[in-house]
Amino acid sequence: MNKRQTTELTDDIPAQETLEMNFILKSEKAALYKAIHALNQPMREVIHMRLTGEFSFAEIGEILGKSENWARTTFYRAKQKIMEAL
Repeated sequence: MNKRQTTELTDDIPAQETLEMNFILKSEKAALYKAIHALNQPMREVIHMRLTGEFSFAEIGEILGKSENWARTTFYRAKQKIMEAL
C-alpha cells in the first residue's frame, strides 16, 4: 500500500480517531514485544528466526542444532504463550 492509498483510507477518519488508532497500535505492539521478551531464550530465538528471518523450521532446527520437529513444537508453544500474554 503506497502513501496515497493510505491517505485515501484515512481521509474519512477524523484526526482524533487516527491519533487514538495510532496509540492503540503502538500499545499493542509494545505488549507484543513485551510478551516475546518474556519468553525463554530458545523460544525467543525461534520466534525471531521464523517471523523476521523467514527461515523454515528445517533451517531453524539445523541452525540451532535441533530437529525440524523441535523447531515446530517450540514455535507453536511460544506462539501459545504470546497469545496467552496478550
